[in-house]
Amino acid sequence: MDTLKSLQNIWKQSLSAKYGYSDEKSRESVDDSIKVLSNIFLKFNNSPYADKKFSRQIINGTDKQYEQALSEMLFFDILERNNFKLLPTADEGPDFHVQKENYNIMCEVIAPKPDNEGITEWHNNDLNTRLGAGARRTRDQDLEIFLKITSALKTKQEKFKTDKEKGLIPPNAACVVVINDALFLPEDIPMFGVSHSANWGEAPYIARATLSGTFTLLTKKLKPIHINGFLNTSLDHISAVIQVTLRDDYGHRICLVDKLNEQFCRLAGFTNDYDIVLNNQAKTKLPNNIFKMDHWHLNRQGELLCDHVPKRPSLHDVARHHNLQRKSFGLPEIDEENLIFKLSSGQPLW
Repeated sequence: MDTLKSLQNIWKQSLSAKYGYSDEKSRESVDDSIKVLSNIFLKFNNSPYADKKFSRQIINGTDKQYEQALSEMLFFDILERNNFKLLPTADEGPDFHVQKENYNIMCEVIAPKPDNEGITEWHNNDLNTRLGAGARRTRDQDLEIFLKITSALKTKQEKFKTDKEKGLIPPNAACVVVINDALFLPEDIPMFGVSHSANWGEAPYIARATLSGTFTLLTKKLKPIHINGFLNTSLDHISAVIQVTLRDDYGHRICLVDKLNEQFCRLAGFTNDYDIVLNNQAKTKLPNNIFKMDHWHLNRQGELLCDHVPKRPSLHDVARHHNLQRKSFGLPEIDEENLIFKLSSGQPLW
């Protein structure tokens, strides 16, 4: 329990800096988020997936081990909430072995850390970045992130291949790399991992780092960064790559969903959907309905397209969202039953 108390103090300090703690509403928000994170910790820590070093790394870890341990803990919760069946896995093998619709899936979670050159730190302190989540990244940081992702995929390709040879991965299993982009974001700005990610209004890095067949990036030393690994067989042991933003804001995200419901949060833009790219060149392929995420792929012209998670709000959700829009424009709210009647009869709302 000492570990949990230490974590609760860490989360309180971090979340209070981002969401405030000076009034009853903000205190309630932060405290509820901590309760969510605490429950996830207890469940994960008591599961077979928390190895002996987990508790040590999430408190006393160095070199971003806390962020890596938190990534695994929170992705564990995502799998559970999406009704994946969690199966035992060897300590040497991938982080998670799950099953859904008779598919065996091995998931490896990583949180790439920035280089020591200060590119990410400079960008995260840049005024334009801090003014809005849609600010464009610099070319240098784009290169850094692409290099981190492609290097990680190359490493996991070899590890998955070796693990299969050792018998640590079932022969028919699909292998998925989960990339947490949290370390490339400003630590003290809220809503990353809730409604925003590292993509900053662009197609996700994982799509541009695996499906770009028309151009090649070069490092500062003029070495190529291969960003077409899903267009050939160079990453054929990787069935998919997922991009998520997982940090303590995840507790705030779950509180919003629990309070307002998932469909309303998605309709109002309070939460975003995670991104996935399937590898059509993989030895074991996955269908696009296993993970409820935004699926990125290429059209016949070689352009990136996204099949978004369908929004299925109820009439009640749409009515609430309409009143939320009116409120943002300084207009009075309309009786919800009246709005639902208009929606049901096809009458215009504005």
